[in-house]
Amino acid sequence: MQSNSRPLGPRYWSLWKKNGDAFRISVRDHGPGIPEDFKPHIFEKFAQADGTNSRQRGGTGLGLSIVKQIVDRLSGKVGFDDAPGDGTSFYVELPCWNGGTSVEIDVAAEGSPPRILLCEDDPAVAKVVRTRLRRAGFTVASGQGGCMTAIRVLHVDDEPDICEVVEVSLGLDPHFATRSCGSGAEAIAVSAEWQPDIILLDVMMPVLDGPATLLQLRDNAKTADIPVIFMTARAQAREVDRFRSLGAVGVIPKPFDPMTLAASVRSYVQPAHDPMDDLRAGFLLRSRRMRRRFRRIALC
Repeated sequence: MQSNSRPLGPRYWSLWKKNGDAFRISVRDHGPGIPEDFKPHIFEKFAQADGTNSRQRGGTGLGLSIVKQIVDRLSGKVGFDDAPGDGTSFYVELPCWNGGTSVEIDVAAEGSPPRILLCEDDPAVAKVVRTRLRRAGFTVASGQGGCMTAIRVLHVDDEPDICEVVEVSLGLDPHFATRSCGSGAEAIAVSAEWQPDIILLDVMMPVLDGPATLLQLRDNAKTADIPVIFMTARAQAREVDRFRSLGAVGVIPKPFDPMTLAASVRSYVQPAHDPMDDLRAGFLLRSRRMRRRFRRIALC
């Protein structure tokens, strides 16, 4: 809630106080207030008083919806009131915890899976081994010629919180090198200089929105061929077709699953393959090598 109030005026404040058997957290902003016709929809997903792609303030319309879902799961209550003078006062009420819950926290629980660096000069063999290790629960990074290979991903979103989530999500795959941009203009400059392998582009951004950014990327010879994936809540079939007609290679719907985002992005960079095909390719390669060796021996 503090993130939502931050752009609306020069300051914000929050107050904790006990309200009966619950704690109340109040946050007030100094913005223009909430239009009457928008108040019934304020906690809905993707709801925004200004829903245009190029609005002057950023945001996806998910913040308050997420707050409500979290508070509901904690058996709490969230609401808002018109603040005296100007702005809006939002509040969250959470029941006091009496320590009687039976839920326990496993402090010895394992964190991220162990990482393995795979060094194999035969690409076919490396792919098969890497696939088997990942199925067994390991995180595998591969090296070729003594150098680590990385897939450069440029993520563009005007929301810092979403940028952070995407960076952490893609960090689960050690093959990704990720950079973030907060605007379309910044993305155009960074793309030309950094040359990413793929761009994740938010649709609803202030000033220069996603489609306009994509058009400028396509007009630049240095960035014209970089694949672009739109990340948006507008993922209906008609919208997806429109985004593809603009030149996007795909669309990842919001809200996305942080645990599967890396796999989704990888599917656009590297097509899926059958590990058995790699095994057969490796076997055929070795067979050809063996035949050449036998010919050389026979000629001696």
